[in-house]
Amino acid sequence: MIEAIIFDFDMTLVNFLDVGNKAIEDLRNKHGLFIGMTEKEIWGTPHIPLMKNVAEMNQNKYSWEEISEWNKNSMHHYYKECNINDLDELIEIKEKGIYFGIVSNNSKEVINEVLNKNGNDKLKFGDIFGNEDFKNYHSKSEIIQLIVEKYDFNKNKVMYVGDSEGDVIAAKEAGVISVAVVSGLHTYDELKNAGSKIIIENLRDIAKHIDSPKDYCAEHHN
Repeated sequence: MIEAIIFDFDMTLVNFLDVGNKAIEDLRNKHGLFIGMTEKEIWGTPHIPLMKNVAEMNQNKYSWEEISEWNKNSMHHYYKECNINDLDELIEIKEKGIYFGIVSNNSKEVINEVLNKNGNDKLKFGDIFGNEDFKNYHSKSEIIQLIVEKYDFNKNKVMYVGDSEGDVIAAKEAGVISVAVVSGLHTYDELKNAGSKIIIENLRDIAKHIDSPKDYCAEHHN
């Protein structure tokens, strides 16, 4: 059986896209900023580089830190609308004794705000890593490996669940099982071509794969 499941956050655990787009529109409409990026480019870029890009697009009229603060304030407002996807099913999976963690490009402050909402707080996570931690660690894969080593997990029994090609690559680099959920901006074919052997429509489908990790681990040791 799987020992640990580590999750991405945005567009994986929560339906982030509508929330994120509203916050970006606030930057455009409330603060008059030009953001010349596609939706896929915006949400494929980690927070700090994204804010730096926006500052440069606007001739650094405002610092990226100031823009980031505006964005975070909007996020805090709109995140009140977010609930964890397939919450009851995830609770059932965790009750089998499986470790749950989060490794995300979002901030821990925002993640904890969502997790502490009424209802969402029924699901507990062992470790939460956000974009603040990328000052000390260079990549998601490095943090995933840190969690594996911390608890002495068998990599062949660890899943990293995400919605993007980058999440698939992070899992493969860390040597764990990639689970890709088609809940973000990436298609089934894009996630398959990135190398994920488990592609699911929703988080409840994880339950179908937790008993036979050996069926998916060989790809990581070629």
